[in-house]
Amino acid sequence: MKAGPFFHIMKLFYRYFEGHGGAFPSSHVAVAICTLYFSWRYLPRFRHLHIVAVILICFSTVYCRYHYAVDVLAGLVTAVLLLPLGEFLYRRLQ
Repeated sequence: MKAGPFFHIMKLFYRYFEGHGGAFPSSHVAVAICTLYFSWRYLPRFRHLHIVAVILICFSTVYCRYHYAVDVLAGLVTAVLLLPLGEFLYRRLQ
């Protein structure tokens, strides 16, 4: 849809603030996976709602052409690698 205030606001963002490149890996996906890990661990009542939100983020970043699928996979791998490191550092510095 090429009408409405949101379209025009995003058009301005893309024209003046859009950076070329730098989308690998998807930091949105990495952060979403990290928050999913902690909600799965500490907030069991919200697990299923959160996993749906993370799946939608992963699909929407590709569908809306903000990232390639490989960027999403790399974001997932980044989170999987950094979560144990973060846990280790937290225990070590506590």
